[in-house]
Amino acid sequence: MSRTQAGFVVSMLMLSFAIVRWPDVFLFSYVYIKPPWVWLKWIPDLFTASDCITLLCLIPAALMPPTLRLSRGALIKTVLCVPVTATFVYAWINMRTENPGELLANALFNYVWVLATVCLLPAILLFALRFAFNGLAKSR
Repeated sequence: MSRTQAGFVVSMLMLSFAIVRWPDVFLFSYVYIKPPWVWLKWIPDLFTASDCITLLCLIPAALMPPTLRLSRGALIKTVLCVPVTATFVYAWINMRTENPGELLANALFNYVWVLATVCLLPAILLFALRFAFNGLAKSR
């Protein structure tokens, strides 16, 4: 297994575990309540607990691949694949309470929600960090 594949797999497993473990933090809700276990009191309002957890979980996909191009690919694959876990978790939680049409529409909405609001900003920040490190390494 290459470093790129290893980074992708580790990030996928870590973030999927986080989504399964704390679905209330990752799935859509009309009201965001900071969970009591969140120890990061210093994070700005722009970041939520899910953003911080996602940032930590995406580090292997961003930093393990040997090149910038492979890092970009690993991050894109992770960001596109991980919300599938959120979709399954949402469907599992609400399987008995929603009719099938609503369940499918809401599950797809949660896929887009996790992709756009939870995964995108941390992935962009990590790619920018990797881009900066790559530029520093080339300038030496």
